[in-house]
Amino acid sequence: MELLWDSPWRAAPTVALAAIGVLLVVRAGFRFRLSLRLAHNAPGKNLALMQSMRFVLGGLALLLIGAGWQLQLPVLIAIGAVIGFEEMIETSIAAHALSEEKQRDEAARQQVRPG
Repeated sequence: MELLWDSPWRAAPTVALAAIGVLLVVRAGFRFRLSLRLAHNAPGKNLALMQSMRFVLGGLALLLIGAGWQLQLPVLIAIGAVIGFEEMIETSIAAHALSEEKQRDEAARQQVRPG
């Protein structure tokens, strides 16, 4: 473990973690903007917003872990890991509920639509 922590080449994996985190946040930003353009009562709008929030939280967690490793601050690594893990659990539960809501809304629209 000390080899990973104190190695002179630790910049490469930390930059990779930070870059992946930034890419996830940027991707989520585009997805969020597309989700906001959906109609207010469009099925799945809330699910799309929740999924983009998951990517933001995951990206920020990776960014914190990479920064903690590069700056050798274990507290940042712990905060990033705890926030990433806890928020993924919470948003997974919410996303599951929202996906069921989307399916229910789509089924209701199919029944209302003639033909």
